[in-house]
Amino acid sequence: MKKLVFSAIAVVAVLSSACDKTPKAILEASTESIEASWEEQDLSLTVTCNNAWTIAPVNECNWVSVSPEEGEGDAELVFSFKENTEKEERNIEFKLASVGIEKTITVKQKIYEVPGEAINLSEKRHGKLLYCKAWKHFRFQL
Repeated sequence: MKKLVFSAIAVVAVLSSACDKTPKAILEASTESIEASWEEQDLSLTVTCNNAWTIAPVNECNWVSVSPEEGEGDAELVFSFKENTEKEERNIEFKLASVGIEKTITVKQKIYEVPGEAINLSEKRHGKLLYCKAWKHFRFQL
């Protein structure tokens, strides 16, 4: 009888420990930050996850979007940037979340860059300093 009770307790212990072996939640991103040039472009990021996940900007944003915005398991996310013709760099954070885990993805876009290499020209004329910012492929005559 003691042997039977001991065996029953052992079986219950094994079965209950097997039920507690829920896999640990995994949520990883291939990078924590994305930096784009000023041009319109798409950049990607890989998500590794063993559950459902979502991603969304923390503030409203009309210059970058991400697709897909939700999924389950591993995925490649594509960030689509609009051209930046503003005079400031653009920054926003996206929250990537899954079952009790949250990651922040920092997204930046550089300012518009005028093509060519800038050089400074200066010359004193009649006691005044003339300042001109030009590009190598332009010729100026003072």
